[in-house]
Amino acid sequence: MASICKVSNPCFNSTSYGSRSSSTPKFVVHLRTSTFNHRLSAGSKLSLVINPSIRASLCVKCSQADGNGSSVKRTTLHHLYETQGQSPWYDNLCRPVTDLIPLIDSGVRGVTSNPAIFQKAISTSNAYNDQFRELVQAGKDIDSVYWELVVKDIQDACKLFETIYDKTDGGDGYVSVEVSPRLADDTEGTVEAAKWLHKKVERSNVYIKIPATAPCIPSIKEVISLGISVNVTLIFSLSRYEAVIDAYLNGLEASGLSDLSRVTSVASFFVSRVDTLVDKLLEKIGTPEALDLRGKAANAQAALAYDLYQKKFSGPRWEALVKKGAKKQRLLWASTSVKNPAYPDTLYVDPLIGPDTVSTMPDQALQAFIDHGSVARTIDANLSEAEGIYSALEKLGIDWGFVGSQLELEGVDSFKKSFDSLLDSLQEKANTLKDLETMSTPKNAAWVVRKIIDSRVVLINSNSDPGALVQEVRKLEKQAYHHLQQQLPSVPWKSLTMHRHIHPRHRFLWTVLFVLKRWRHSITSFSHVPIALRCGLDFSTGCNYLEVLDHGTKSWSGFVSRQSREIV
Repeated sequence: MASICKVSNPCFNSTSYGSRSSSTPKFVVHLRTSTFNHRLSAGSKLSLVINPSIRASLCVKCSQADGNGSSVKRTTLHHLYETQGQSPWYDNLCRPVTDLIPLIDSGVRGVTSNPAIFQKAISTSNAYNDQFRELVQAGKDIDSVYWELVVKDIQDACKLFETIYDKTDGGDGYVSVEVSPRLADDTEGTVEAAKWLHKKVERSNVYIKIPATAPCIPSIKEVISLGISVNVTLIFSLSRYEAVIDAYLNGLEASGLSDLSRVTSVASFFVSRVDTLVDKLLEKIGTPEALDLRGKAANAQAALAYDLYQKKFSGPRWEALVKKGAKKQRLLWASTSVKNPAYPDTLYVDPLIGPDTVSTMPDQALQAFIDHGSVARTIDANLSEAEGIYSALEKLGIDWGFVGSQLELEGVDSFKKSFDSLLDSLQEKANTLKDLETMSTPKNAAWVVRKIIDSRVVLINSNSDPGALVQEVRKLEKQAYHHLQQQLPSVPWKSLTMHRHIHPRHRFLWTVLFVLKRWRHSITSFSHVPIALRCGLDFSTGCNYLEVLDHGTKSWSGFVSRQSREIV
């Protein structure tokens, strides 16, 4: 959740704004997650997570504020856009989308998303549960459920950036959403998916993301010719980037539109991943010359990409399109977070500043740039040096074609895995939700069994205060515990377990749905667990079972807390 708080003595980077009066009110915008997060996963788990890993806070330093300190007016991001013509975008999206408002106020001008971002957002938040439940109950299949969840986030984010889009006459304020990564090798499938997604979102400031794979280059041309704005993603080489530019120009020329001003595009050129791969190759070479070039490949190639951009968007061919209102396909620097902790945290932001470009930054990169980034035109400040680095790497045996192909393969594969993992998780959630909602209490079940089954309603429908949920669970656990103390061993074991293969010598104690022993080690993903539990628990501390499935097949039903004698 984003918030703005006043601080007495923040530390400013004096190079960004010049001198300031010490009496000027100063503010910090924090983007942070709660330290106590209740996550309801109707699929394969139902859990409370205490103190999950917390995403780094986003501190937005501001240079001006009104007299009563109620609004943030100027930041480094505003300075970047207004003086250098580079648009800062945010590489993340999750619910509540209103968390973007403080970022927009601080100067963020657009948002990018991808399957990995949505996989993290949907699988780690309970903010999607209500809509998910409604969609499942309405009979939607899992693919449809996924896109409904995603499209809602995109539409809500587009609404927030609408003002920027309108003020810039369609030059900025975009939100990007990617077609299914399963279509990376499917030319026609990508075109159809882009058309469907554009129609489904139905927002003028949406970018449909299409990967820059060889099969999708024709797709980019076709989609552009239909008047659909595109974010071309996963560009890792100069040769592929030139093909992307040509696809954009060909699409504009083939569109037949008299006014091309509303057809725009960005080309997402990835940077940090290039250094990650090239550095490994240089370390294998191992010579002093090779080691000295570590951390320099990505920005050198990016500088050459910008030079290519300037050349391709000039001359008679481009001027003819400009007369019809065409806008340049801006370069967008992606993968701007530093992967090597030994490198400066603004390594892929500060050196890539130039007009008519976009820099999309995840939390850490954005925070670092705002805190101590430098605002100056750097992208073409030393083109000859970039050319020298690029050539030196080639002489050492670095094959730029291999680098581009390998990174493209890894990028597509990564997005496919995130996409498939999320769909699998959603399918498990849907199956569990249906089973739990139709579960009935056996007439001959013991009191504690009926109590446990009946409590599912409390847990399934619980999107309220986590503290209240914990209290309810503990109350039910204690009731079951005290009841069983009086009943055991007089209550027949079979009546409790409803399963003949569990022997009474195990001396299990009973709880209600889950025992979270000292609130540690809660399961966060059931995709890697062979035996999935329909209602969540903690394997490491001994947990209870509601319905146990062995690779999707129901094996037995019962209510167990393995050898646990502690009610938490």
